[in-house]
Amino acid sequence: MTVSRALNRPEIVADDTRHKILEVCERLNYRPNANARSLRTNTSHQVGVIIPDWRNAFWIDVVSGIEAVLTGAGFQLLIANSNEQGRREDLQIEAMLSQSVDGLLIAPSDGAPSGDSLSRIDELLAAGMPLVIIDRLPAGIANVSCVTIDNESGAYKATRHLLDGGHRRIGLLAGNINLDTGQQRVDGYLRGLKERGLAVDEQLIRTAETNAALVGREVGYSSTLEFLDMDNAPTALLCTSNTIAIGAIAALQERRVQIPEEMAIVSFGDMEWTTLLSPPLTVITQPTIEMGRQAGLMLLEYLEDVPEDGHKRHRKQRRIVLEPQLIVRASSVRGAAAKTIPDD
Repeated sequence: MTVSRALNRPEIVADDTRHKILEVCERLNYRPNANARSLRTNTSHQVGVIIPDWRNAFWIDVVSGIEAVLTGAGFQLLIANSNEQGRREDLQIEAMLSQSVDGLLIAPSDGAPSGDSLSRIDELLAAGMPLVIIDRLPAGIANVSCVTIDNESGAYKATRHLLDGGHRRIGLLAGNINLDTGQQRVDGYLRGLKERGLAVDEQLIRTAETNAALVGREVGYSSTLEFLDMDNAPTALLCTSNTIAIGAIAALQERRVQIPEEMAIVSFGDMEWTTLLSPPLTVITQPTIEMGRQAGLMLLEYLEDVPEDGHKRHRKQRRIVLEPQLIVRASSVRGAAAKTIPDD
């Protein structure tokens, strides 16, 4: 009992006794049995994290924010990649439940999840499983705690910036509108045009059929070439993901279109490479690390809110929406020095 207290509640053990126990543990290379402790405490101190594409730096930053919170609180992360496949996501949820995770953080896969996935999420919530959705809320998922970004506001800020620069034909290269993130960015673009009394030209809007992280470069490249071949081509591009922007820039370079003199460009996502381009890329920042941190804190709050009987309870759902910022660089304004545009 004294050894157990020294390892699990050292604050109630005398310093001399605790030091002696730790010395013996080190000499014997002793490690507590996590499985036995899990059975005894009815907790695993493991949290499942499911993201849709770990090749995208966006999600790496989100996980970094989650890790900073949860590992500091003594939890291990089990991380899985759904690769934007609903069925794969279903299997990963099952696998994590079999590991007796204490909670789940999920960025749902592309489009509406399968019926099984929706039912499983409903079952998890009904059973009181601590669950937080990250970034996106596909159709059919509601009444669940989540941390998101105000994508509509970000696209509106970008559109307004280009309009203020004198552009009236702005090409929109968007992601999958089956995801609320994609539709919100389209909505922000449309709000900016409507505010200035401009008619919407559907020929200037391109959307991906699947998540932009997987096909973004191809969509950005081919759509930009199509724009350039139009009789009345756009003078500016708004890309709703960094992968789309890479494809768009590749097409502009191929056609030797000068940025921003002949085509201004703004993108979502402030990645490290955006400042290395010539000219540097104007971006809508996405507070990815903060998103992960807030999601981790929200889940941690649920994990700590356990009744004395040990049974997990149905928890009040919460939503946190983070505000993106516009950073103006030379890709959208000739000779511009980098600056962050404050909110109105």
